Amino acid sequence: MLHLDQNRPRHPAKGHSRQQPLKQQTECNTTLGYAYSHGHGVPLDNTISVFWWKKSADQGNVYAENKVGNAYYQGIGVPKSYAKAIYWWKKAAAHGGKLGRRDQKKIDRLEHS
Repeated sequence: MLHLDQNRPRHPAKGHSRQQPLKQQTECNTTLGYAYSHGHGVPLDNTISVFWWKKSADQGNVYAENKVGNAYYQGIGVPKSYAKAIYWWKKAAAHGGKLGRRDQKKIDRLEHS
């Protein structure tokens, strides 16, 4: 009998997650952003760095959301925009955790100054 989706395994391996490839891609995008922001193995280029962080942030990576917010706040690789910085920091803050709490403090300082 012919399986309708030839590319999908019939019985995924135990413990296999369909989200795993997306998570790996997100981590790769984040790593590329870091590499370009520091010139590790590639030319230093903050514009390309933010490009890769945005791709990762769009997939919900809290570290990348934080980095994109920081880039907009400082105007590094993108035009300075406090509104966009707050947008990305709020996304990171919604995840909670250490980065989220730190970003919430940044938001509070900007909105109350």
